Amino acid sequence: MVNKIENIDLNIFNLERGARILDLGSGMGYLSRRLSAYGWEIIALDREVKLLSSLKNIVNNTKWTFPMHIVAADAKGLPFKDSFFDGIIMTEVLEHIENPKEALSECYRILKTNGMFCLSVPSSYTEKFYGLLHPKYFDNAGHINIFKKHSLCDLLKKSRFKVCGIRKENFEPALFWIVHSFLRSKFDFTGVPKENFTATKIFNACFNFLDYAKFKQPLMNIGRKILYKSLYIYCRKPY
Repeated sequence: MVNKIENIDLNIFNLERGARILDLGSGMGYLSRRLSAYGWEIIALDREVKLLSSLKNIVNNTKWTFPMHIVAADAKGLPFKDSFFDGIIMTEVLEHIENPKEALSECYRILKTNGMFCLSVPSSYTEKFYGLLHPKYFDNAGHINIFKKHSLCDLLKKSRFKVCGIRKENFEPALFWIVHSFLRSKFDFTGVPKENFTATKIFNACFNFLDYAKFKQPLMNIGRKILYKSLYIYCRKPY
């Protein structure tokens, strides 16, 4: 039985197969493809046309047979009618948006009553730590907002969502960005380093070995409780 798709906890985000899901800020669609293969009807939406073109090429070249649609749009004006989606997933996007309230209001509008909303943002303490290590971290990442857990939950409640679950995730990426922040690497807005590739190879090799030795998952389970890069908050649109 599948309990997670990437970091999406299916025990909380428990929508039936066939549900219509918006992956808001899909980028090149790695998560969108996983969600689509699970059996949900996926709309992959991003404002970056180049990333969506890459996703289209991947879908076309692999002869993708699962239900997925690709849409270019901005979170502040989503091109869908009211109560259109059974669920919305918005991972590592809100920190890039100038007006988070406006984006959350749009999410509320297009979500069906009792629909699920999964939102993730970088944890506030790792963001501040990376910023201390790397003077240009925020310029490279394009992050203009830092959210603490309580302030984000308050913002969601003011946007009329009901918070029903919080999870701490991404221990491995947290360590990855400590390494690259210490090295003061340049990276693009999608979070891919543009230099210090040897460090990336060594880091990945270490975790591949841990996975091979079957130590990786126990380490992840412990590590995410201590050092987590992302905070995942699950909400419903109440009746």
